[in-house]
Amino acid sequence: MGEPTTAIIIAGGTAATGAISWWTGIEPGVAIGAFWGAIFFVLSSKELTLIAKTGFGGVSFFFGIICANWAAELITWGVHKFASGASDAPTAMGAFIAAAVAVQTLMAITTKDFTKALLDRLLAWLKSALIKSDIGGPK
Repeated sequence: MGEPTTAIIIAGGTAATGAISWWTGIEPGVAIGAFWGAIFFVLSSKELTLIAKTGFGGVSFFFGIICANWAAELITWGVHKFASGASDAPTAMGAFIAAAVAVQTLMAITTKDFTKALLDRLLAWLKSALIKSDIGGPK
């Protein structure tokens, strides 16, 4: 038996997303925007395993729904800052952007380079704080 094509998986996912949004009371545009933000990430990442793509896609979908209003307000603020007659950004666009940004941020945080740089900076700050306060220094 052959594997289903990507188009069938995406169509099924979109239909399931619509059904979930109807069942849970989430605005359909927000659910579909978050879903497509997650799909955007999953299709663009080639080096991850299927399990990792599924996990990151789920996190992306979740954050897209949770942060949709905030992202739409941020986009609206940015657009109004530079274009005075522009309309407000829809929450579906906020969901799409929030889903894509959330998973890219999570991917950046989980890289070894970022973690090592963050840990090095934290240790340098602790060392300078200990020296300045003379805690644990030579007496």
